Amino acid sequence: MSQDFAGWRKIWGLTAAQVADQADINRHTLRKLEHGDPGVRFHVAVRVARALGLLGM
Repeated sequence: MSQDFAGWRKIWGLTAAQVADQADINRHTLRKLEHGDPGVRFHVAVRVARALGLLGM
């Protein structure tokens, strides 16, 4: 699932910096999420999903 975030980001033509800014996280945390780091908290995944338009507000 974590790789899906990177896929959607690339489909939408967004940079990691854009998504991280929109999700109010840093790029390092986004990178960890996209690479499946189990230490990334659930609320971070929700923020990124919202930033990608995958979840409603």
